[in-house]
Amino acid sequence: MNEERKSLKVTIEKIEAELRTINEKVSNRHPLQQKSPIMPNNPKGLITYLLADIPSYWTKRICHSKHIKKLILIILICLWAISIGLTGFIVRDNVALHERMQLIELQWRK
Repeated sequence: MNEERKSLKVTIEKIEAELRTINEKVSNRHPLQQKSPIMPNNPKGLITYLLADIPSYWTKRICHSKHIKKLILIILICLWAISIGLTGFIVRDNVALHERMQLIELQWRK
C-alpha cells in the first residue's frame, strides 16, 4: 500500500506541475498594456513625439483591442457580401443587354 501511495503521490505531483504550467501559459496570454509615450523636453524630440510616438502608440492600442478586431471583421464580411451582390447584378445586367443587342441586330437585318 505504501508503494501505491507513493506512486499516486508522484502522479498527482506531475499533474499539478502540468496544471501550473498550463495556468501560467493561459495567464500570460494577454498582451501587456501599452505604456503612453513620455513627452520630451526639447523641440527636436517634440516633433518625433507628435509625428511618430503618438500615432504608433494609438495604432498599437487600437490594433490590440478585441472590439476593433471584431468591427473590422464585420466590415470585411459586409464588403465581401456587397462585392458578391454587385457582381451578380453586373452579370444579370450584361445578360439582359446582350439579349437586347441580339434582338436589335435581328430586327436590323430584316
